[in-house]
Amino acid sequence: MKPPLRAALLDADKIGVETAGNKVTLRGKVRNYAQRDEAERATWAAPGVWSVDNKIDVKWSWGFED
Repeated sequence: MKPPLRAALLDADKIGVETAGNKVTLRGKVRNYAQRDEAERATWAAPGVWSVDNKIDVKWSWGFED
């Protein structure tokens, strides 16, 4: 039996992560607010994170461009 395929919601290559102590700043561009929120949720789940500054911009895309 094959393991289930996982569909990634995020393209992590387009998100920059900066850390300063226990604070994490996220920068980059994503296609919708769901991706922006998912990046922040994943960051909060990392051990030792006390603060997240989400500076990710949303660039709406209908899949015709990168």
